[in-house]
Amino acid sequence: MSDDKNQNTQDASMWFPNFVELWKEFYFKTEEAWADAFREYVSTDSFVQVLTQTLDMHLSFEKLFRENMDRFMAEQAIPSKKDIARVAELILAVEDKMELLEMQNLEFARHVSESLTVLIDAQNKLIETQAKQTKKIQTMEKELKTLRKQVASLQTEEEAATSSKSKSKSKAASTSKKSKASSSKKAGSKEDAEDTKDES
Repeated sequence: MSDDKNQNTQDASMWFPNFVELWKEFYFKTEEAWADAFREYVSTDSFVQVLTQTLDMHLSFEKLFRENMDRFMAEQAIPSKKDIARVAELILAVEDKMELLEMQNLEFARHVSESLTVLIDAQNKLIETQAKQTKKIQTMEKELKTLRKQVASLQTEEEAATSSKSKSKSKAASTSKKSKASSSKKAGSKEDAEDTKDES
């Protein structure tokens, strides 16, 4: 019990303030004053001059740094931003040319394929017409063969008819000759008989 009382008395003597609460109080009490003071300072010409001076100093340091870096990169074998930008421009130009060449190749391939299809169609038509013409020629040759056969048969028939006519004519001539000869013989025999009668 006595120890607890001693600790309570020590805690009461060692009291620490809450700094967060103190800071909040200080902030809320001085907020308007600080805002007004800062607003007045920002609206003055001196603040603008300070800003322009710091900006000029920063730009001059930036320029000096870039010049030094360009000199260093030029002396060393390390590419600078300008070199990389130049190479990037060249790469872009090469890519553009490659795309143009690809487009031209595609266009050329399309033209070639179209012309090949036209040629194939024309060749197929030629093959079809040749097949039709060969069929016509074959039919004409068959018709010629049949005509030749008919002409040959007609010629043989004519030859047979002429030979039979000549044979009949020769028979008729021979029979007429025979009849003339027999009639002349008969006339001769009559004359001989008459002569013998006269002699007697």
